[in-house]
Amino acid sequence: MNPNTLSDPSVFAQAVRDVARDAYRLRNSPATASVRVISRRIEALAEALGDRREGPLGIWLKNLGREVRKIPIPDRPPTRSGCRPEAMHPGVAHPVLVACVSC
Repeated sequence: MNPNTLSDPSVFAQAVRDVARDAYRLRNSPATASVRVISRRIEALAEALGDRREGPLGIWLKNLGREVRKIPIPDRPPTRSGCRPEAMHPGVAHPVLVACVSC
């Protein structure tokens, strides 16, 4: 998001609508990268407000940023716990994975 383009009121308004829509969607399918990206976009919009940051839109952006940062981020999917390096074959210098039921 280029801060220079945010000085155009129509571009700024569209950016606010876009970040509101994306933050709403993020609540239903959170992802770590998305939370970070949307948080940065919210901050860029708040910075573009300059001295009007304490006005209604600035307060709304501050609250939106707080809500986005509170979104629980799901853990990574579990790895195949049954697969583990063990069983060294004679004459082989590296471990061999033992097949498990989940593979």
